[in-house]
Amino acid sequence: MKSQSKTAAADIARFRQNYIVEMDGIALYRAMAAAEQDDQRAAIFEKLAQNEERHAQRWAKLIQSGGGAVPAHKPSARVQMLGWMARRFGTHRVVPIISNMEARDEAGYMRQPEAAGLPAEERAHSRTLLAMEGKTSGQESIAGTERWHISAHGGGLRAAVFGINDGLLSNFSLVMGFAGAEAKPEYIILAGVAGLLAGSFSMAAGEYVSVSAQREVFEQQIAIEKEELEMSPKEEEEELSLIYQAKGIPEQEASRLAQRIIQNPKT
Repeated sequence: MKSQSKTAAADIARFRQNYIVEMDGIALYRAMAAAEQDDQRAAIFEKLAQNEERHAQRWAKLIQSGGGAVPAHKPSARVQMLGWMARRFGTHRVVPIISNMEARDEAGYMRQPEAAGLPAEERAHSRTLLAMEGKTSGQESIAGTERWHISAHGGGLRAAVFGINDGLLSNFSLVMGFAGAEAKPEYIILAGVAGLLAGSFSMAAGEYVSVSAQREVFEQQIAIEKEELEMSPKEEEEELSLIYQAKGIPEQEASRLAQRIIQNPKT
């Protein structure tokens, strides 16, 4: 009984902490909406605040059902500081910070069974905020907000740069070592060719493992997105609409675009 009591107390403490985090999110998004000069962007911040209100209500119900008291809330010093920064320097200076905060919240909720569905919503918030940082269009506007798409775009270039750098330096060092030892010219050439072949096979094997692992991550992300779309198409549609609005598209047009995409399974 004591063990169960301790577990229940730990759960309620965790729920209270989650509630405070969500209440901070509400206060922060409301501060961003108040500081934003653009009406459309302010409306997006207000919608994000309303989403956080739903999250806070969930944790409040769990606290009460466990026999706990919902804690009083006062915006944290961090929220007050970010609100001041938004008013002083503009919301665009604060959006990247909030995006990272949402990503951390998503990771935290992934380990909590009571938070079913919340990681996807926090990820949606992060996508919307990322979309507010730029003004691209078309598929780029959606793909660019996905962290796994961003990784895919930079993976090939990153591999090429590191491969060339590693291959040239290691082979150059090998050849210089033989030359410094005053070896015969044919031995130096042989060492260079052998080093080139060994480096090539080594880099090829390493890159194959890297690309395979990256592909598995992408496939998992696609599966997660597909499951979210099947389980909550309405939420996914609202998410897409907010992303388009964050890109500067009017609300009605953004809603139509999102609806069209959701209705097409091949999209």
